[in-house]
Amino acid sequence: RRWRRDRPRPEDRPFEDDRPPPPPPPPPDEEERRRGGVFLDNSAMIALAMRRIDVIALVRGRQLFTSATALAEFETSVMARANTAEIAAAMMLMSQLTVVPDAPSARVMAMAQTGAFGINDRLIFGTADAMNMEIITGDAAFRNAAAAQGLRLNITVFQPGARFGE
Repeated sequence: RRWRRDRPRPEDRPFEDDRPPPPPPPPPDEEERRRGGVFLDNSAMIALAMRRIDVIALVRGRQLFTSATALAEFETSVMARANTAEIAAAMMLMSQLTVVPDAPSARVMAMAQTGAFGINDRLIFGTADAMNMEIITGDAAFRNAAAAQGLRLNITVFQPGARFGE
């Protein structure tokens, strides 16, 4: 076999090991890390602890975030109404959560107060908004109140179901 002069011969090509390794990818920044995450309110945590398939599908493969206020509401719901199996499921879910301090966005805190939501809703939804995260909830009232005031939030509402102890 004859080699053309314009093509390198196999023995003249560099081996894979002779090339320098590619540089490592840069570490993900906070924004990129949270892009794969999802923010849960109390109703979403209850649905996950009760193994609701539709809600599990919404969060599958994503990092789970919640706020201190949402977690406190969830713990109160668990302790007040849950049976032993539900408490165990709630504890397992809590071990998978990244809890962030309440730090609501100014635009959510500036919403005019209506009977549709309280301060805890502002803290929870506002914290998710400040983090630019999608929030999963069974509570359409806050989303509707925000939309009525011209505020668009990244909210996914699922159909609420049974609560603990029901």
